[in-house]
Amino acid sequence: MRLDFERWLNIEIFRNMDKSLLNLYATYLQISTTHITATGLSELLDKTLSHDKITWFLSAEDYCSQDLYSCLKSEVGYQEKTQSSDGYGVLIVDDFVCEKKYSAANGLVAWYYDQSEKRSVKGINQMSIIYDVNDNRIPVGFDLVDKTESYFNQKKGKVCRCSPEMKNLGS
Repeated sequence: MRLDFERWLNIEIFRNMDKSLLNLYATYLQISTTHITATGLSELLDKTLSHDKITWFLSAEDYCSQDLYSCLKSEVGYQEKTQSSDGYGVLIVDDFVCEKKYSAANGLVAWYYDQSEKRSVKGINQMSIIYDVNDNRIPVGFDLVDKTESYFNQKKGKVCRCSPEMKNLGS
């Protein structure tokens, strides 16, 4: 992984300094095989960019799936062109919970059932969309689950939060 990333850095960053940090981060998302963090990206870059600068950059805007896809659509096109005639691509939709047990609950930080933990955890629930083609996995979309609505859960006897867009509305 490191050699591919360093090769990409040499080509895309050092030869073309006007590439945005967003493109760099999108590529990091694409090639990373472990947890994705600003600290991880900083360490991968031998701390030439501080994790604080990466975090500040990412928090300065409200990025969405369209921003991510615009960074990676040329890679998607390239992979589709090089795909064999009998090959195919697959969209993988998955969600995961990033536990935030010490954060105050709000719409974004809420209680979710975590399949991997087999219990409810307080955290941020993210839906990810990955395009798998030619044995390459390209992140093409994401959404954060925001529980913006309240309802009375009779079974629990208390007011709970829910997301109007998700399947578990009112459960």
